[in-house]
Amino acid sequence: MSAARWGAGFTAVSRFVAEIEAAAAGKGELKPGYVLAGDETFLLDRCRAAVLKAFVPPDLRDFCLSDLDLQGSSIFEVLDRAQTPSLMAPFQVIFVRNLRQLYTRGAKKDEFARWSGIFARRIRKR
Repeated sequence: MSAARWGAGFTAVSRFVAEIEAAAAGKGELKPGYVLAGDETFLLDRCRAAVLKAFVPPDLRDFCLSDLDLQGSSIFEVLDRAQTPSLMAPFQVIFVRNLRQLYTRGAKKDEFARWSGIFARRIRKR
C-alpha cells in the first residue's frame, strides 16, 4: 500500500522523514525550523524519532536536546533557548509542545515577530 493511500498525515510524515534523512546524509538542506501540527501522537513520534536518529547522538542529548511545553513555559523562554548556542554541542534540537497556545485570544504580535526572526535565519554549516 502506498503512503498516499494512508492519508495526508502519513504522506506528510514520509516527506518530512525523507527530508531529515537527506539532510543528515548531506544530500539536502535543513530549514531553520519545522512546525508539526496535529493530534496524532503516533505520527509526531515518528517525526521526533527521525530527528533524534539523524541529528542527536545519545552522548549529546543532555547538551543539545530540549523538550518544552507552552502550557508550562513562556514562548519567550523557548525563543531565548533557541537563540542561545550550546557550549557543549554544535547545534540544538528543541521540541515545543502545545504551540496552539499562541493562537488564543489576544494579539500575539511580539511572539510571532520573534518566531519569524528565528525561522528567517539560515542554518550555518560548520
